[in-house]
Amino acid sequence: VSSSGKIAGVVVEAPHTGSPAPFVLATRGLTASDTDSTLIAPTMKNAFYGGTTGLSVQNTGAADALVEITLIVSNAQNPIYIGETYTDQEVIPAGGQTVFSKHRGNLGGMPEGTVASAVVVSLDDTTYDPQPLAGTVNEANNMGKATYAAFAQSTASTSVGAPLIKEMFFNMTTSAMVVNAGSSPT
Repeated sequence: VSSSGKIAGVVVEAPHTGSPAPFVLATRGLTASDTDSTLIAPTMKNAFYGGTTGLSVQNTGAADALVEITLIVSNAQNPIYIGETYTDQEVIPAGGQTVFSKHRGNLGGMPEGTVASAVVVSLDDTTYDPQPLAGTVNEANNMGKATYAAFAQSTASTSVGAPLIKEMFFNMTTSAMVVNAGSSPT
């Protein structure tokens, strides 16, 4: 969506099962500042206690992009997988998109029962030049659904705000996933 004036927007998804909808998925609309040749998605799940995520990546550039996803397992029902790395690649046409998901078999063999952080890079090789990417993560689990925008690496910061943290507040608890967006330990 574009306009001659300044605009802001959200993306909302709800099932057509009645009113009110039993759930709504929403994330903010993405802008050019949300694109980068490297995206970060702190939470990617493969049947982790009922939760499975998919990362939708759009190539917002003018040329095809060779995109690589790297998943680093941070938690697992079987602890032998913690710290393991899995990769996969897809070519995304200019203006096109793909979904990285266990349902498409493109998580590089990341086993079920794991949760990982994901870094998606538009690669630079003899055939492809890096292209700007945008991404959104959808999660479905046995408790509900969730959606969030992936983060452009260029917007990473040394501090992150968390305005809503709960512990057993009306039987709800919050957790946080934090990813090192740099190339050195932090």
